[in-house]
Order: sequence, then C-alpha cells, then structure tokens
Amino acid sequence: MKLPQIICITKVKAGISVHVMRQAALRVRAFFSKRLRAVSVSGALLLCLAALADYFVSGLARRTFVFQLMDTGQDIVEERMIIRTGSREADINRYVEEMILGPFSLEAEPFLDRGAKLESVLLRDAGIFLDFSEEATIPPPVGRMADKFKVLSANIRLNFCFVKDICIFIAGQETGFF
Repeated sequence: MKLPQIICITKVKAGISVHVMRQAALRVRAFFSKRLRAVSVSGALLLCLAALADYFVSGLARRTFVFQLMDTGQDIVEERMIIRTGSREADINRYVEEMILGPFSLEAEPFLDRGAKLESVLLRDAGIFLDFSEEATIPPPVGRMADKFKVLSANIRLNFCFVKDICIFIAGQETGFF
C-alpha cells in the first residue's frame, strides 16, 4: 500500500516545514507497513491452524478422480471429499466404489457398467488385490477393459502412494497386474 506524499503549504506558514511533514508521512507509512505485515503473517498462521483442525475434526480426505471424455478421450479431473477410516483397505474400498459410481460430468465416460460391484479388497504389503463382480466383464460403452483398469490403477496410485502393485480379478479370475 503506497501512501501519498503529504505536502501541506498552509502548515508551512504556521511554522512546520515541508521536510518535517515528509518525515511524519514516512513514519506513518513505516508504522502501518509493519502492522500490516504482522497482521498478514498472523492471519496466515491462523488460517493454517483452522485448516489443520478441520482436517482432523471432519474426518474427510480429498481424493482425486481422473476420468476420460467420451468424444475426445481427454482426461478430466474431479476432486471429492471421502470419509477417512482407520483402515487403508477400507479407504481404498470407498475410493474404488466412488470410481465405479462414475463421474459427475455427463460428457465423461463411466468407468464400468452400472451393475458392476467391488466384491473385495485385500491389501498385503504394498500390493492391492481387487475382485469385481461378473458384471464388470460387460464391455463399457467406450474404450477397452484393459484401458479402464489402467486408468483405475493410475488413480489408485495417485491417491494412495504406498500402493506398488495392483492385481485385478473379475469373478475370481485374474485379469492381470496393472
């Protein structure tokens, strides 16, 4: 914030010089700039503390979902708040179920057929084993199944950095590692 130069010609006649008025203006400017800096730093700290408290109290985690547009195949990104649990398996289970529900945007293609369900999630060391219902074998309206599972594995790795290997099963039959 830049304060204007204070030059008061009427005060010069009263015995106060222009130099003294400039010095006073510089002192006022320095005082307010220090105050504003202190207020902005304390405000930023207060905002960080409020965000941290909200993170721990609300129990929600921000998760990123990447879907593809039907016509161009371009990626679109959605962020959703999902309830955190104490278990990594349960968090991944909720995430994959949200992925099956599909995107908010009508232009984006669904991940799987509406009838598909996630039967089980198993986390061992750094590997995830996902078992989908038989309805997941129905080809989606656009794209190939292998591409869909590659998108799923990329989404899981984006949101859960501890996952190294992902093995997908459909009705108990292994489809492969992604």
